[in-house]
Amino acid sequence: MVYEFEAGVLLCGQIRDFLEECRFKGMDIQWREGKGWFERTWVIKGNDEHVRQVVRALHKWSIENKLA
Repeated sequence: MVYEFEAGVLLCGQIRDFLEECRFKGMDIQWREGKGWFERTWVIKGNDEHVRQVVRALHKWSIENKLA
């Protein structure tokens, strides 16, 4: 499964840390962070269920922080 989204550059450090933590916990995911001055495109791919879990967690985090 592949999931793609954009995020403002100020959020990228938090997103990167979260994805590293997920991979450390054993999730079979890979990601690519695009380049950009104001926003960056993220592509997450890997095991279907693991990608879904990451997407759900990112969505929940964005709602809790009034980003969505």
